[in-house]
Amino acid sequence: MPDQLLMIPLIHFEPRLQQQPSWERVEPFWYGAGVTLGLVVPLVVALVWPVPVLTELPRGIPALLSILALPMVGAAVVARGRCRRRRRDGRE
Repeated sequence: MPDQLLMIPLIHFEPRLQQQPSWERVEPFWYGAGVTLGLVVPLVVALVWPVPVLTELPRGIPALLSILALPMVGAAVVARGRCRRRRRDGRE
């Protein structure tokens, strides 16, 4: 939940930020910040505030599932940014 609360303002202000003349300088850092907030915050929350979920699975499987989810979310965010850049540059 805390990660969602951090991502909502980022998603809300992104179109406004893209209209600014400084967007070209901010863009490389913007997607990195999104990945960091989308991955680091949930990881810290998961490590600090564990919730008993999927406890009936064999030992290690819940941890494996959560570890595999992190790179998949990161890859999705990076792919989204690249697709937007391609569309903006006229390539499809």
